[in-house]
Formats: sequence, structure tokens, C-alpha cells
Amino acid sequence: MMKTNEYNKPIISMMAILLWGFIFYSSVPFYYEMYKNWDEKSASNEQLTPCSGLGTDVCIDKVRLNFENTGKTILGEEYLGNGNFGISFIDRNKPGSYSAKVSTDCNCGITNIAISTLN
Repeated sequence: MMKTNEYNKPIISMMAILLWGFIFYSSVPFYYEMYKNWDEKSASNEQLTPCSGLGTDVCIDKVRLNFENTGKTILGEEYLGNGNFGISFIDRNKPGSYSAKVSTDCNCGITNIAISTLN
């Protein structure tokens, strides 16, 4: 004949599993919010880092991304020095080709874009 304790072991084990599952399930949103807030803070800190000076040739990736995100196709690029890039491009929405002088700061943020048509 089985003792009462033998019947309780599976029930206690199952209750422990359910309790841990509930604790895990209920903590996921908390840790997600904590991670999300941390990620947003770190991104905003990167953007707000004060700097003095001009960009370098390593800023070309951000310059390319800016052009590609605005529907333009880069035909050629050149680092001109002093945080400036020369970019030749076409606009998918307009006929012709264009030239742009793009100025960057030391965080690779674009500070100025001067566009002219190519002949």
C-alpha cells in the first residue's frame, strides 16, 4: 500500500515547476523593458556625446547610409579632407546626375550638404 507522501511528490514537483514557470513568465516583460530602456539610453548617449572637430574618412559609411535611405544611388565618392566628402549620385525620382559636398562632424553626423548638377 502506498503512503500519502508518495502521492504528494509528483504534485509538489509539478507545483514547483509551475511556480518557477510563473516567476519566469512574469519577469520577462520586466527584463525586456529594462533592456529596452538601457538600449535607448546608450543610443541617446552616443548621439549626445559632445565633440569638437571634423569627421574623418571613416565617416563614409554614415554618409552612404544617408544617401541610400533617401532613394539615391551613389556613383562615386571621395574623401576631400577636413570632414568633407565629394559624392556623385543619381536620384531615382529625378533625371540627371548630381554632385554633393557633404560635411561631417567628429561623431560622423552630417552637418551640411551642398548639391549641384553634373554637366
